[in-house]
Amino acid sequence: NVYKFKISEKLDIYQKIDIGDSVLILTSREYPQVMEVLKWNPTHDEIERYKVPRKFKSYVNGKIEEEEE
Repeated sequence: NVYKFKISEKLDIYQKIDIGDSVLILTSREYPQVMEVLKWNPTHDEIERYKVPRKFKSYVNGKIEEEEE
């Protein structure tokens, strides 16, 4: 899926990202329109790992805790 987000020019991240950059997004299964950016500049390993959606138990202080498979 492709989503378009508008980023305020007032945010620090505005100068650090470009159209087409990869980001990790957390979204609700129940309310898919509710999304949160987890990482603005994920590493190659993170991009590969999360190409397939995964269930998260929690996301606290930048730490992702995944559910067991």
